[in-house]
Amino acid sequence: MPAGVRYEIDGPHERWKVTMATKRQSVLSKEMVNFHVSASLAGQVVNPTSAPAKTVDVAFLTNSRGEPVSGDWKAASWDTTVIGTYVAQCLVGPGGTFVPVAGRYYTWVRITDTASSETVIRQVGTLYID
Repeated sequence: MPAGVRYEIDGPHERWKVTMATKRQSVLSKEMVNFHVSASLAGQVVNPTSAPAKTVDVAFLTNSRGEPVSGDWKAASWDTTVIGTYVAQCLVGPGGTFVPVAGRYYTWVRITDTASSETVIRQVGTLYID
C-alpha cells in the first residue's frame, strides 16, 4: 500500500431516495402530488419505468406514528422530468385516486422492484389540505 493512502468506509447507505416538498392544497382542487425518486445500482442510475417496471403506490395517513396497512395504499404512476429524473405521482382531490377531507396527511411511498425482490417503503412528507 502506498504511503499516505487512507481509506474511509462509510456505513450502509440507502439505494433508493424518495423526497417530497411539504405541500398545501385546497380541498376543492384536484392535482398531482409528486414524489421525487432516485436510485442507483452498480454505479448506474436505476430507471423505475424500464422493464421490468417498478410498481409505485402511495398512502396518506392522518396519524404521524402509524404505518400504512394494505387498504391505505393507492396506485400511483411514474413520470419523467425534462432533465431525466423520475417522479412518482398520485392524483389527489375530488374524483382523484385519493379524495381527502381538510387536514394534515403524512405521505408514504412504496416501490416494489420484483427484479431485485425489494419493497421499499418510506414516510416522505406532509400534505396539508385546506
